[in-house]
Amino acid sequence: MQRPSVVWKNPQAIKRTLKTPPRRPSPRKPAPSPSLLSALANPGQLKATLAHMRTSIKEMSATLHQVEQLIDTAYNLLDAVEVIGRQVGRTSGKGSLLDLMTRINLSEVLAFLQSPLVQTLLEDNQRKQEG
Repeated sequence: MQRPSVVWKNPQAIKRTLKTPPRRPSPRKPAPSPSLLSALANPGQLKATLAHMRTSIKEMSATLHQVEQLIDTAYNLLDAVEVIGRQVGRTSGKGSLLDLMTRINLSEVLAFLQSPLVQTLLEDNQRKQEG
């Protein structure tokens, strides 16, 4: 059985032979920054820009709030499906979520959600949350 020949190499010697020229930073022009005096020279434009930013941020905030409500609703719905699935499992002996989902008539659920009663309740709930 032959041992492979291992040759030790000095890392310092390798470093010395691999010298590379130092990197020079590429010459870049700095981005022109608007000075405070130039912004104050045109307060109408500054005010319009700030109003646009404020509106955009409010819209983003409202959208995030709607997403948060949607996620909360989906989470609560899954909790309810889980509870119903357990109850169905106790009575029928089958408790899988798939069995429960095959028994749900989605057209009836959609018709129920679009009914005037449910829409009124949702609008009242939204007014309470906004008010």
